[in-house]
Amino acid sequence: MKLKLARRVENNDTKKEVQNMGNEYTLFDNDMVQHCVDDENGNDENKEEEGGKDMSEIQNQKVLSEEEIEQEAIKRMHNMENFPSMSNQTNKIQEEKDEKDDQQEDKLSQQQETEKKRRGRPKKEDKEKEFEFIFEDVTQIPKGNDNFKYQTLASSATLGKLWTDGVLEYQGNIQRGYKLNSKNEEVPVFSSKHVKEILESALTQKLNGGVITLNILDTIPINYDEENRTISIPLGQKLQILDGQHRIRSFSEWNRLYKKKAGSCISPEEFFMPILIEHVSENTAKMIFSEYATKPLKISNSRSLYLDVDSNINKIARKVMNDSQLQNKVEVVSNTVKKNSNKIITFSVLTKGISAFKPATAKECEVIGNFLCDYWNELVELFPKLMGDIDPEIRATERSKSFANESMFQIAYHHLAKELINDENWRDKLKRLTMDNFLDRNNELWVKNITREGSKIINTTSTQSFVISNMIDWVIKEQ
Repeated sequence: MKLKLARRVENNDTKKEVQNMGNEYTLFDNDMVQHCVDDENGNDENKEEEGGKDMSEIQNQKVLSEEEIEQEAIKRMHNMENFPSMSNQTNKIQEEKDEKDDQQEDKLSQQQETEKKRRGRPKKEDKEKEFEFIFEDVTQIPKGNDNFKYQTLASSATLGKLWTDGVLEYQGNIQRGYKLNSKNEEVPVFSSKHVKEILESALTQKLNGGVITLNILDTIPINYDEENRTISIPLGQKLQILDGQHRIRSFSEWNRLYKKKAGSCISPEEFFMPILIEHVSENTAKMIFSEYATKPLKISNSRSLYLDVDSNINKIARKVMNDSQLQNKVEVVSNTVKKNSNKIITFSVLTKGISAFKPATAKECEVIGNFLCDYWNELVELFPKLMGDIDPEIRATERSKSFANESMFQIAYHHLAKELINDENWRDKLKRLTMDNFLDRNNELWVKNITREGSKIINTTSTQSFVISNMIDWVIKEQ
């Protein structure tokens, strides 16, 4: 038996391995393949492998015996024991690939976690472990019969966000109900004007706040942790608003404004509200809302305005009622003037009339206030039986004949004052109000346009505008 060197390419920098494959010894090299092929017939036939050379071109060809080949193989194996095998190299490549895949998975996981935090919502598999919100520092208040309500604090920012996120909800069936808007859509009953007024009070740091009352229906177990003093609101659970709908709506708008104009207004994070959390049935919730809405003794609009000491309009009104002939003649408790009263105008009507001036600065308030003191002094002199210090019965008789002391006309006096404030002859022009029975109830101008059922005034925006425009025309235009 003879074995013949088939092909040989030297490369001292490559990694090699000798494998025993039965009667065939193969010397592996990245750039070389050597075969010692068993030729049982002793046939020295030339072989050519892919990329190899014709064996006839190989010079110094050496034919080895089987024993010599075996010894050469053993020798080469000893020389290469310090080099890693091809299988080790393959494993290393696989390990590098696995490590790269792990890095890719970690990166993707980090991206998903970042996106989850940005959305503020947990991944599906984490939902059972997450909460909509957790109220902290909660005090449990006994109500008897093992029933409790809970009290805590929350910032306006938090309440506004809970409303925006839908965690706090308006329930019309336990509150003010629903109405149809211009698009025939069912919407909650609330006053956008009231929401705006609360927001303005908050932005000017004049809002006291009061207590916000919420409810978790008693059909839902309350997650109160007595040890940590927390109430956890699970995902999907809602809290009903029993009292505070308008304030919470304004807080949501406050959040939006602060985000848009950060630094230019007070932060809603700085204003905290006491929160009362009930855990009652829907019927009990209705009763609680009814108590809030109807049972307390409400103050009149005149009284509410009178107690607001910061408004520019109110500052002017206070000056007029203290420094003119209106002193002791302004009703500050009720919205109406009773027949036997010595009052002639309500604080509400007085401020509504003064609002025609829209004062913006302290200087403007001073100028307007001084003028209106003189102005009202003149009006009292023009209508002594209606506005002067007179017996209430005499005043009542005169009111049956003239509109001069009706609230709609009192408001119009201030719009007229706005037109006269810079007129040197305003006193002379004002006297025209007493001419030609202009303010008499029998004047066809009023009978046809602002009254019904005799001399009863139709109190609408359009009739108020009619009185204002005609009064200004009568006094200012040349007669």
